[in-house]
Amino acid sequence: FSYFNIKVFAGSIRLYSFFKRLLTFAVGHADIPIIEGYLRASLGEEGSTEGRKEDATSESLSMGFMLSLRSSISDLRTISLMIKGLMELDHDVTVYVSDHDDKNKLELIKNNKVKLCLVDNAKEIPEQADIPDIIVFTDARQLKYTADFTFPLAFWELGEVYMYGDYGFPFFANDTFRDDHKQLFSRPDIIFTVSDSMIERFSAYYDRKAFYVPKPVEITDTTRSESNDVVILVEGDSQQPRGGVGLAFRALLRANEMGANFSVTWITNGEPANLVTPFPLSIVSSSEKKSLGDSVFANADIFLCVSLYDAFPIDALEAMAAGTAVISVDNDGINMFGKPGENCLICEPSDIDGMGAAIAYLASNPQARIVLANESRKMAGKFKYKHVAKVMANQLMDVVGTRKERAIHA
Repeated sequence: FSYFNIKVFAGSIRLYSFFKRLLTFAVGHADIPIIEGYLRASLGEEGSTEGRKEDATSESLSMGFMLSLRSSISDLRTISLMIKGLMELDHDVTVYVSDHDDKNKLELIKNNKVKLCLVDNAKEIPEQADIPDIIVFTDARQLKYTADFTFPLAFWELGEVYMYGDYGFPFFANDTFRDDHKQLFSRPDIIFTVSDSMIERFSAYYDRKAFYVPKPVEITDTTRSESNDVVILVEGDSQQPRGGVGLAFRALLRANEMGANFSVTWITNGEPANLVTPFPLSIVSSSEKKSLGDSVFANADIFLCVSLYDAFPIDALEAMAAGTAVISVDNDGINMFGKPGENCLICEPSDIDGMGAAIAYLASNPQARIVLANESRKMAGKFKYKHVAKVMANQLMDVVGTRKERAIHA
C-alpha cells in the first residue's frame, strides 16, 4: 500500500463528483442545491498571507473580550482556547460576558481563570474599572453599543452562517440587513476572520479589509483505541438545513450497500423518531461530547464533516489533531487546511455515491487511514492555539501602537 494509492483514489472521487455535478446541472436536478457558499476566492490555499504576523514579541498587552453566551458551545470553546493562548503569552485578559444565564457555557470561560465581568451588554464596559488597551468583540450584535467608545476595538468573525446568505438566497439582497451590518462593521479598528472567503465577503459586502486569524486547536497526546471494528463519527443536528446530517446517513447507507462494515457514533442535540439503520448506531449528546473531550475523536477511525456552510470547520481540524481520518464535503472552509489525498478525502455535497465510496474505501483500508491521520496531525500542528494567539496579539499591538501615535501627534 502506498501514499500514491490514496492520491489516485482522492483524485478519482473529485473527478467523478465533477462530472456528476455537470450532469445534474444538465438535467436540472441536484440532491442538494448548489449554494453561494461554495464559491471561493482561492481553492486549496491555506489562507491569505496578508495580515499574518508570527514573530514573537516580548511586549505585554491588556486585552478585553466581549462575549455573549448566546454563541454556540463550539464558538465559545474556540474563543476560550484563544484566550488561553494569549494568557500563556503573558498578556492580561479580561472577559466581559452578556447573556450569562447558561452556567455550563460560563464554565467554559471560567476554566481559563480569567478576570470575569458579567454585564447586560457592551454598553456597560466603559463603566468598569481598568479598561483594557483594546477589546475584542466576537458577537456583531454587541457592536451596536460601541458608538461612544473612545478606546480601540477589534472584531473576530468566526464564520457565521449569515455571511453566506439565507441558505442559498444572498442576504445582501436585503438592504436593511446589509446597511445595518455595514454600519456595525465600520466601528472596529481591525477585523479578523477565519478564512479567505470571509476576507472576500468583508471586502465585497462591507468595504472592510479583514485579516486572517484562524480558529485554534489544541494538540494532545491521545491514546487511540485498538480494535478491529471501524467506528465512524458524525456530528450535527438533522433539523438544521446546513448540517448535512441527511447527506451523511445516505452516504453511510450507500457504503453499507457496498459491503463496508462499520459502526456509527452520532453527536447531536436530538434524533429523529424511529431511526433504524442497518449498522450499529450510538448517539451522544452535544453536552456529553464536552465531558468526553478528545476521546470522542480518538475513539473514532473516520470522521465525516458534512456541514454545508462552514468557513472553518473546526470539528474536522479537531479530528485531524486527534489522528482521525477525515472525509468532508467541499464546504468552503475545509480547503483552508484539507488537502484531498494528502490529509483527507473531499467530495462534492451532492455526491452521495462519491462519499459512500470514500467511506467504504477507508473502512476497508486501515493503512490508508493511518497515512491520512499522520498527515492530518502535521497540518493540525500549524493551528496550535499558542501560535494562533501570537498572530492575533501582534495585530492587536499594532492597532494599540497606531492609536497611541495618533494621540501623540494630535
